[in-house]
Amino acid sequence: MTINVQMAMMSHLSDAQTIMRCDPLEANVHINFVKRLMLKYDNTDVYVEKEILDEIWEQEYDRLMNHETL
Repeated sequence: MTINVQMAMMSHLSDAQTIMRCDPLEANVHINFVKRLMLKYDNTDVYVEKEILDEIWEQEYDRLMNHETL
């Protein structure tokens, strides 16, 4: 399945807004994910495989959680 990068970014930013007060760390993961997508895709109006976005999300989540536990 392919997903529009711009829509994925908007969705994650909305998620970050929703959870910012109750879990700032999780909100930060969503924001960092969007930042990574902005750096990776000059044109955000493209479609990419869901698996690629999932991999970027997992890397960002793992990076933040591993750093937080140190």
